[in-house]
Amino acid sequence: MKTIENNIAPSLDAIRKNSLLFGYIAVKKGYATSEQVKDALLKQESIFRTKQGKKMVGDMLVESGILTKDQQQIILKEQLALIAQKGSKSGDKVVEEKKEPEENQAINVTLSEDKMEAWIKILPSPPDLNGSEDLNNQEEKSLEKKKQKPITPILIKSELRKKGVVNGILSDAILQSHIDRKDDLFLAAVGEYKCSQGAEYQFGDIVGNIGDSVNLPTVSDSTIKRDKTLAQVKSANIEIKLIDIFGKISQLKDGDSSFLLRCGCWVALSEDGLRAISVQSGYPGLSIESKLYIFPVVNVIADADIRFGQIDPYASLNVSGVLTGAYPVNAGQIKAVEIRGATVSSIGDISVDVGIIGSKIKTQGSVRAKYIHNSRIEAFGDVFVEHEIIDSTIIISGECNVSAGRVVASKIFAKMGVKATRIGSNITEPCYINVGCEEHIALKLIEINRQINKAQKELDDLILEKEVISQSIKELFKKMVKIKGSYDQIKSNFVKLSQEINIDSQEKNVDLEVLKDEMDRAVEELKANNQQKRDLEIKLEKIEKSIVRLKPKITQEIMELKIDRGRFIRWAESNEANPEIKVFDRLSDETIVKTTTNQHP
Repeated sequence: MKTIENNIAPSLDAIRKNSLLFGYIAVKKGYATSEQVKDALLKQESIFRTKQGKKMVGDMLVESGILTKDQQQIILKEQLALIAQKGSKSGDKVVEEKKEPEENQAINVTLSEDKMEAWIKILPSPPDLNGSEDLNNQEEKSLEKKKQKPITPILIKSELRKKGVVNGILSDAILQSHIDRKDDLFLAAVGEYKCSQGAEYQFGDIVGNIGDSVNLPTVSDSTIKRDKTLAQVKSANIEIKLIDIFGKISQLKDGDSSFLLRCGCWVALSEDGLRAISVQSGYPGLSIESKLYIFPVVNVIADADIRFGQIDPYASLNVSGVLTGAYPVNAGQIKAVEIRGATVSSIGDISVDVGIIGSKIKTQGSVRAKYIHNSRIEAFGDVFVEHEIIDSTIIISGECNVSAGRVVASKIFAKMGVKATRIGSNITEPCYINVGCEEHIALKLIEINRQINKAQKELDDLILEKEVISQSIKELFKKMVKIKGSYDQIKSNFVKLSQEINIDSQEKNVDLEVLKDEMDRAVEELKANNQQKRDLEIKLEKIEKSIVRLKPKITQEIMELKIDRGRFIRWAESNEANPEIKVFDRLSDETIVKTTTNQHP
């Protein structure tokens, strides 16, 4: 296909306008970003100004590796169709898309092949690539935006229903959090895994069903010894069924008890697969994603710093001094006098006698402290602060309770509401308060999806490398066949010439020597190509073995992550939001307040 600008738009002005249309289509299809298109247009304009000729944006994007040739052709075909639709007959005519926007123009719904996921992609508006009125009519763009429906959970659900999605649609609050975050791609519906039986756990006096996620995480107040049963199932063979996003039920496979008895640190399955057993003494716990743990007791008499060294994972950690940022800490539960400059994650609660300063904390439990300064807290539970939260970000699925204190220059996202004596100050940055939202769960889903993509990429990269090497081997073989054909032809000529008797012997010898040299070069080239082919075949064999070895492991890892994701979603949906802000003294006028509630069509 000829490049459209060359074919119908010989003037520089028309090339600029057609290039803008090309860039808009590239961004809309997700082939390029607005910045990448803008850079290409600026380079094109520089070429025009210096009178170096005509350079097409599509060619520039292909040369820079942003677009493939196939993608360029797809864009050109759509561009040509738009031009034809508008009856463009003159090369100098401005080409712009005038199509009336449809209701779903702002978003696109993508369904996974296994029918277990539905994704929403937010489509970009036509990019203002250089701010020129000549290229972007601001009045028309404003009219187009007015015609478009705003993106809301109601609109998303409507588009999902058009695709037949009826099961596993995420809550309004989760969808709204993604919209507020301006995420351009996010999960909107996910299928469920169902088991034919349940599993019961017992931690001393605490008894429950592992499938009941509403009261999780659960950590026992009493320690147990090693080789004790934490949970059990009736049968090691479990039938796992899928309920996809269309509501269709199908049997996945006959699984084993590890699907229900998910063993975390210091927990293992019994030989018969019916029990989860402690392999260390400590506090038993069950996480939100239904993983069983043992939290061994670790007491630190002084500060937990570089002199103390690294702390064992998933410990029930008691620090008599300061928990510092010497090493990242991944604990079961934490008690400390102070947390300062640390990166901390935990399954259970984090309790601090004094304050949390300059730290990053993620926990499935709650956080208690006298004050929080310059820190980021992400928690499934509540945050209780006696005195103040200053210059911090709190993102939680619980309640932020500072009922006797103040919140200053901070951002708080709290599903279960906020209580404080005072919020905001006239002399600092304003506070941002969002209640009833699912910002925390939205972030957790993004994190898990990144982990899934990372795991899948490892396998995909190997498969791609295998395909590239296989193709190289095929090309080498074709090349060798061609060389062998040339060699056979040269050899035939050599034999014929050597049998000739009516040719001058000296001339004949020279020609024979030339043919012999050509045969020798062909043989050497064949040997070199054959060696290269053997090297590639050895490399291919290693990659194929790696794929065979890694595929079950990565498949299992992705399955585990998807189960985690489903459990987090179910946990969030089982806890009703409380979008309430209570301020007992003063709420600063500068404070930004947002309330997220469920919407109904």
